[in-house]
Amino acid sequence: SKASLQRIRLSPGEKFLAATVKSDHSEEASCVILKLGDNPAVAHIQRNVFSFEWARDEVLFYTSQANLRSLHVYCLTFDKGYPEASLVYEEQDSRFFVELWCSKDKKFITINCNSKRNSEVHLINCFFPSRTPVLVQPRTADLIYHVDHRNEELYILANLGPNSEYQGVQSQSRAEEDKAYWKDLRQRELPPWACAVEAVSELHLKGDIFRFKLSSPVEPPVDFLYSPVKRQLFSEEGFTKKVHTDCTIMRTDARSQDGTLVPMTVFHMGSDRQPTNRPLLVHVYGAYGMDLDMAFKPESRLLLDAGWILAYCHVRGGGELGLAWHTAGCLTKKKNGLDDLKACIVQLFKLGLSQPSLTALTASSAGGVLAGAFCNENPELIRAVVLRAPFLDVLQTMQDPSLALTIEEQEEWGDPAMNSSHRDYIASYCPFKNLRPQVSLTTPPHFNFPSHKSPLS
Repeated sequence: SKASLQRIRLSPGEKFLAATVKSDHSEEASCVILKLGDNPAVAHIQRNVFSFEWARDEVLFYTSQANLRSLHVYCLTFDKGYPEASLVYEEQDSRFFVELWCSKDKKFITINCNSKRNSEVHLINCFFPSRTPVLVQPRTADLIYHVDHRNEELYILANLGPNSEYQGVQSQSRAEEDKAYWKDLRQRELPPWACAVEAVSELHLKGDIFRFKLSSPVEPPVDFLYSPVKRQLFSEEGFTKKVHTDCTIMRTDARSQDGTLVPMTVFHMGSDRQPTNRPLLVHVYGAYGMDLDMAFKPESRLLLDAGWILAYCHVRGGGELGLAWHTAGCLTKKKNGLDDLKACIVQLFKLGLSQPSLTALTASSAGGVLAGAFCNENPELIRAVVLRAPFLDVLQTMQDPSLALTIEEQEEWGDPAMNSSHRDYIASYCPFKNLRPQVSLTTPPHFNFPSHKSPLS
């Protein structure tokens, strides 16, 4: 069978290289550790590894994975001439998932324990890896936070803002952390065309200047620099010209069934006197509080060049408008996202952007829930659907606690095995549960187009 590399890490002194390798027929990966030098050789193979980071050349921390759950952190040492593993951390709550990341300055490894509603972070000192990991902030109800480190300070993203939304804070790297010592960070707006932010391996250039990349689905990544001292944002020389100067980005809203305004981002090239005759590809996700993926993809640019209209629907259940936006589209409010998607597609037609017979809907993973439910309820509004590894049988999956991620997912979808109201609600929209024979309309539904010109005219 075929295999692929998942993560690669070089030890600080470049004496070892570690990489996780996963077979196409397995969800669990093995970590292969190579000892480098004139005659590189395999030093060790560790089975069922999810994440890993080097503290120093002979010390590797990793999380083990069993049945798709990651609950244990181990320290693997090579300083005695042979590999020796010891348990460092064990998660007791099966709703949490444990993952390791190295801070950008390479001074700490973070043990990130996350559920859908809470998080907790422990710090491993890379210079003293045998010390007990330091807890940043104990898990408390509805507190979600993420940590990085630089210049002896912790940079923390936490849901401590107004209405429990995310905001950036920082704190001194002390042995014991407390929210009372967290102070707010300043914020900076990005260029209006930017839809995705990509971190780079270098944390900073020339002192306090940070480097990152901005992109959109049809714009390749552009290098940007930011000075927190001067509060200035600028692009690097040679990266100031946008590729699609004639590409238009339209940001608009659709009014959902309950009156909520749902944002959309639409891309198109040039103008067209008959935009209703152009094909439309609609993207949706709407789960886990995650933003719809709007990073650059070559295939999106090819579609744009070929005359397609690309629409991204930021429905409830996603994270585009904060944590409250996610809450408004999960558990027994999941169908809000379905109403939002229908409102968005109908609004696109009302704006004169394509028509049902030329419209395709695409989604991946958990986005398949809304896309599949939409196909069941509104087959007359689309011509085709493209689903990548979709989640479709929500009811059966969430009723079986023996499956790998069922317990972890209950805060998103509910617990139909123990809660009858959850079971009935999931059954009402579950794509697999609601399959039925249907015949699409031969004549597309009529929409009352506004008298103003189309956005493409």
